[in-house]
Amino acid sequence: MEAMMHTAFYVRPIMKVVGIIACICLASACGAPSSNASKSEPQADGASSSRSNGGNDGVTSAAPGQKLAGNMNDYIDQLLTWASKDEKPVLERAKKNGGLSASDYEKAWSDYKSCMVSRGYKPFELIKWPNGVYEMPSHMVGTQKQEEKYAEDYHECYGKKIMAIDTLYTAQVGNPSLYADQTEGVADCLKRSGAVSMDFSISTFKSEIGAGKYSQFDIQDPKVRACFAANDWHMGLQSDPYAQLW
Repeated sequence: MEAMMHTAFYVRPIMKVVGIIACICLASACGAPSSNASKSEPQADGASSSRSNGGNDGVTSAAPGQKLAGNMNDYIDQLLTWASKDEKPVLERAKKNGGLSASDYEKAWSDYKSCMVSRGYKPFELIKWPNGVYEMPSHMVGTQKQEEKYAEDYHECYGKKIMAIDTLYTAQVGNPSLYADQTEGVADCLKRSGAVSMDFSISTFKSEIGAGKYSQFDIQDPKVRACFAANDWHMGLQSDPYAQLW
């Protein structure tokens, strides 16, 4: 099962937490056009891939078995050091209750949508994967001014309002062992979801990343896509829905 990755003329916002540092990836840093362009026709076998480090040439890597934290409560403590004041009570409740509830996660993304629409964007639907993880869809590329404003608004509505909540929930469902290496997190998720066999080879997976083609799974399988999304590795098939924001 192989799927070659192709660049599409639309933008997917990427944000990543490295330790306690939050950063935003602008459209121009993600390999997407920053000038006005029309979306290419959807193709079932085409896809673009953006890792959380904002590029297409590598993934967040670490020593085998290295963890983001000793346990989920320790991870929540890390998130609390930079979470917004509105997020902190939600994270504290998650720590007390043994995890973030689906209802708190749903509310966070609902608040994000309301925040973006209030800033002048057309209403849009989020992508929801089988594991419950939400993802902002790609959007048709606007003018440079529109994209610059979008990056700022996305940072305000996502980065400053729900990113810590999103980071915790995706770790709960997609990387509960808290692997620091994204490929380990994805591989573990794929095995747990039954999307791949238990003899899935991480070494083969890593060797295929640079080529953007994968022989051990079907990249169009929603369970596979869900594991990538839950590990902050965003892959957009050209046949995916996209948002018309302007």
